[in-house]
Amino acid sequence: MLKGRFKQRNPPPLPFLKKHFNILMVPIRMLTASKKNVISSAIFLLLFSLLLTFPSLCLAAANPNATGITTQILNCLESLPNRTNNRVISGQHIGWWVYTDHYDEFVTKLHADTGYWISLIGIEFGHDDNVARDRAIEHWNNGGLVTVTWHMDNPFTGTSRSISEIPAGHSLSELYTPGNAAYNAWREALGRKANWLKDFQNNNMVVLWRPFHEMNGNWFWWGRQDKEQFIALWRDMSYLRAGA
Repeated sequence: MLKGRFKQRNPPPLPFLKKHFNILMVPIRMLTASKKNVISSAIFLLLFSLLLTFPSLCLAAANPNATGITTQILNCLESLPNRTNNRVISGQHIGWWVYTDHYDEFVTKLHADTGYWISLIGIEFGHDDNVARDRAIEHWNNGGLVTVTWHMDNPFTGTSRSISEIPAGHSLSELYTPGNAAYNAWREALGRKANWLKDFQNNNMVVLWRPFHEMNGNWFWWGRQDKEQFIALWRDMSYLRAGA
């Protein structure tokens, strides 16, 4: 099982792999803990290079402008359930809402105690975004994956509390329908986050973007909303792509 962490003293067997398979260094490092696993790594990379050689065998990203590394990560994740071992990538959320950076408390301490690094971290937009952004870039440059959540302000009320409700008589559809105040507020908020995501793009990063977390609960304004409107709002986030 891929525990999503690697011993720092076990570098990848082939230095050129870091250039061509940057984000795969986490599973590769884990796989190279023994001679047997070196062979497994070679087989894995061979199969993966076949996917890159024959695009018809690869999954296509929703974004037609997705970078090569994005496609590599997508196919790497897709391949995990079909593996006979090393199928799980573990991670740690290091910040939420006003508590932005617990990297040293959780991730660095785990390495100090065990000699292993977590491969996947989750950061949070919504408070001190500079700290979250810089930590994410650092983790990516060290060979890890990054997820991004967002405690977004309520665009219907103008309050800075995501734990709130959509006022009676209003709905999510207003956020993707021009001509109302909520639409304008939402577009402005998306534009600000697009700038942060642009910083990641400028650092050749791929992040797993996951807004509207815990949407099955009723504590956030986006929670337990109409299914079709929720899907439409997600799809409307292509605005971020266009803006970036």
